[in-house]
Amino acid sequence: RLLADLGLEIAPGTPVSRLSLAQQQMVEIAKALAGDARATILVMDEPTSALTSREVDQLFALIERLAARGVAIVYITHRLDEVFRIGRRVTVLRDGRHIATLPLRDVSATELVRLMANRDLADHFPKVRVTRGRELLRVERVCREGVLHDISFSLHAGEVIGIAGLLGAGRTELARVLAGADRCTSGRILVDGEPVALRSPADAIRRGIGLLPEDRKAQGLIAELTVARNIALPHGRRLARAGILPRRAEAALAEPIVKELRIKATATQVVRLLSGGNQQKVVLGKWLAGDARVFIFDEPTRGVDVGAKVEISILMNRLTAAGAGIHMVSSELTELL
Repeated sequence: RLLADLGLEIAPGTPVSRLSLAQQQMVEIAKALAGDARATILVMDEPTSALTSREVDQLFALIERLAARGVAIVYITHRLDEVFRIGRRVTVLRDGRHIATLPLRDVSATELVRLMANRDLADHFPKVRVTRGRELLRVERVCREGVLHDISFSLHAGEVIGIAGLLGAGRTELARVLAGADRCTSGRILVDGEPVALRSPADAIRRGIGLLPEDRKAQGLIAELTVARNIALPHGRRLARAGILPRRAEAALAEPIVKELRIKATATQVVRLLSGGNQQKVVLGKWLAGDARVFIFDEPTRGVDVGAKVEISILMNRLTAAGAGIHMVSSELTELL
């Protein structure tokens, strides 16, 4: 019944491990709503971070029904349009401190951003146009049985190609095929005009392809390792001496990246202690430390604050200006446009 309320066509007997991140998020929401007859307060922490606009609409309709029943909802989000869409009052936190609590009718989005970031951010999606260069990646009629059907496109240097679609449309599955995490069953992938067989992520890395995955905690980072070791992971063969990866070599590789990306941590800090935005920068740092030319970004700004979103946009501009190509999956159409 709860799955039906959320518009989910998932068999209740399906193991959660088989679901996509967005489907897992919806199951988590359904779990929280399971006791709504008794609940008086419902806390939702970034509930829409992996959802597309259709699922967000379904969730918000449900929130309105709950509020009409007298349930109080604490809704935590980095998405300001959602704050104004469903909120009545807003509290701003910054670096663990209470900054302000205001009625939403008395505050603008620009003022909220200034309170959150402690600075003015005039352009939330800064865009720099770059002259399109040579073809870096070509996908010809790629299929993965039951998931992808006849996908073709090309990606050039200096270009960002946006990938849109609803939940289950195959966006993440395509990203995984391009990064060598899954294999296509037919079709061709060409890098620099040469057909390649991407049988594993190692094959993709050797070809200059780097993946920023949808679920950074499960697929992009090893949470108990340090920032330096996470950044060094794809470059172990290059850095190792007699089969051993020296900490000094890791630090030498990572410290310039930490400074360049303004990661609020030292290279020796454990990654799980970082905020979502800083963790995302560490994943990006892995590829900046190497010679990747094709970047597969799957929901690059999911679950990060507005300041980090702007920094990631600026970084993407720098990458394309330097001749990289970016394949970008996003559920936020405003961001894609």
